[in-house]
Amino acid sequence: MRNTAHAFNEENIEYLRGILGDHKVETFLCFEATTENTTSEDEETYKMVKKCLEQMEKFGDKRWWTSEDKKVLGYYQLMNPILLVPFDKFHEALEFLLGRPVWTHEMGLNYEGLKAEAERAFNGTQDSEEQRAESIKKSFEQLADLGKPVIGVVVE
Repeated sequence: MRNTAHAFNEENIEYLRGILGDHKVETFLCFEATTENTTSEDEETYKMVKKCLEQMEKFGDKRWWTSEDKKVLGYYQLMNPILLVPFDKFHEALEFLLGRPVWTHEMGLNYEGLKAEAERAFNGTQDSEEQRAESIKKSFEQLADLGKPVIGVVVE
């Protein structure tokens, strides 16, 4: 299990330095070399960086996480279990892809619905205005179902 860092694409390692920081990537690389004097936090960092790199390797040369195309970024990140881009960049890309606001609670409460909506949008079948309005309404209803107070304001 040790000394596998060399097996990962160097570009992916450098990319992770940019989004996770040098410290986490260095912790990963040092953990690869030895487990002497490591902490449980080091082990968690090691596992997290390794998961990211393993996920990235699955795509080979198709490095969608570096794309400037918001549709590509929003779609592929939504379909992948490991966050490979900063959350704010993903959130913005997902809203662009879907053509509507997406609230963070939707990502947990309506993940499968978001995936279906993203699949349609990515494949060129953007939901109609009525469908998008219905998705927004459903999002607010999900909050209300959780007992969260919701006040809707319609601006025309």
